[in-house]
Amino acid sequence: MSKLDLLEEYAYDKDIDVLERPSRSKRKGGSMSIEGRSAVFLNKSRIESTGEKTCVLAEEIGHIETGTLLPCEVYQNPEYLRWLKEKNKRRAKKWAIEKILPYEDIQRALYTQHTEVCDLAEELGVPAEYLQAAIEYYAGKGIIFIWGKR
Repeated sequence: MSKLDLLEEYAYDKDIDVLERPSRSKRKGGSMSIEGRSAVFLNKSRIESTGEKTCVLAEEIGHIETGTLLPCEVYQNPEYLRWLKEKNKRRAKKWAIEKILPYEDIQRALYTQHTEVCDLAEELGVPAEYLQAAIEYYAGKGIIFIWGKR
């Protein structure tokens, strides 16, 4: 079962609707929760690969699971909104990384003799930029070493 399939099953089990539609919006995804119902929106016009779709879906579910959805009243204060969005994105991305790229999976992939991030990313089924963010996240926690650094 692919990571995308596991995330879709996770969303189904948690009663989170996943809606995919093309849109002119520049955003790749969004999430919301109203009166106990949660939904994730994926913009088919902006998502280019299955790996990217997996990462976007994981982050949007992460917003719901970490309670980092934006309340309507924050839109009245643009400075606070900018700060809160950044904070919420970090929490959701952390959740997503731990969900779809656990440290053990990266460690296992490192033992396959791949030395390039793009090769590892392909093996793990995510974009290279996302794997790089995961490596930096785990390095920041002191769990994994970045090539050439101690």
